[in-house]
Amino acid sequence: MAKERVLITGGAGFLGNVLTRRFLGEGHKVTCLDNLMYRQDQSIMPLAANPDFEFVFGDVRDRALMEEQVPRHDIVFHMAAIVGAPASEQRPFDTKSINQDSVAILESVRGKGQKVVFPNTNSGYGTKSGQFHCDETTPLEPISLYGVTKCAGEDILLQSGKGAVVYRLASVFGISPRMRLDLSFHDMVLQALSTGAIVMSEGSFTRNYVHIQDVASGFQHAIQNYDSMVGEAFNLGSDGANITRKDLAMKVSQRIPGTVVYENEGKADLDKRNYLVSNEKLRRVGFEANRTIDQGIEEVRRGLAIMLKNNPYRNV
Repeated sequence: MAKERVLITGGAGFLGNVLTRRFLGEGHKVTCLDNLMYRQDQSIMPLAANPDFEFVFGDVRDRALMEEQVPRHDIVFHMAAIVGAPASEQRPFDTKSINQDSVAILESVRGKGQKVVFPNTNSGYGTKSGQFHCDETTPLEPISLYGVTKCAGEDILLQSGKGAVVYRLASVFGISPRMRLDLSFHDMVLQALSTGAIVMSEGSFTRNYVHIQDVASGFQHAIQNYDSMVGEAFNLGSDGANITRKDLAMKVSQRIPGTVVYENEGKADLDKRNYLVSNEKLRRVGFEANRTIDQGIEEVRRGLAIMLKNNPYRNV
């Protein structure tokens, strides 16, 4: 891949952190534009030693800043977002202005020759039967504010004349320098490690999952194959990771012996995700996620076990 100038908005986030490191590792010049909303400065600070890394503190809703930063890059990964239905419900104004309105700003200031890759969510498929197989022809019927605004961002980019590659991401898991413990996959592992039990709800609901490193590889693939993928949306998940919440919890319990799984009514998923996802379209353009659920559980188990050694809230 030719060495290019890459702008990653939200580059200090859970996914952005991994993408930043991946593209620096490929020899690109990477600019991370982030407002450090979650005080994640320490996750990105070590990269200052790399002369190809630049950090810009700012907000993607700042049109003047975007006019200054976007045109000087060859590639833009617009990762900045309020992510997840619960966070979006708590911050509705920020959710719309970041997830949707900032995409319109990006579209208005970018040049035609710039490559743009945008992450949507497969939560946009809305409520389906647990056996319904969603592909890219399945109508988007988002339920939560998060899903609505991310799908609106996709629409802005795909309806423009400039083009973009959009990924409808499965539920992401895996270790990141800016770790998220609110993700259901990580939460199950954390519960098992810290309490010896997993308490979960909606056990029969099926979700599709994908490893964070496979997502980074998918973004690389989009840039390497941009001309054949531009103007399209692709599901990005693992066909081997269409799994019910209860089956995922049982897999975690097998990896962490002694864990007991309890199911209760609990708090409902605001996106009501309950469907299988097909990733065949992405396979046809040469990419397939290959890390497994079991590999992810072991990775996350090892990572969170380190964190818990110095966790002041542990019981033992």
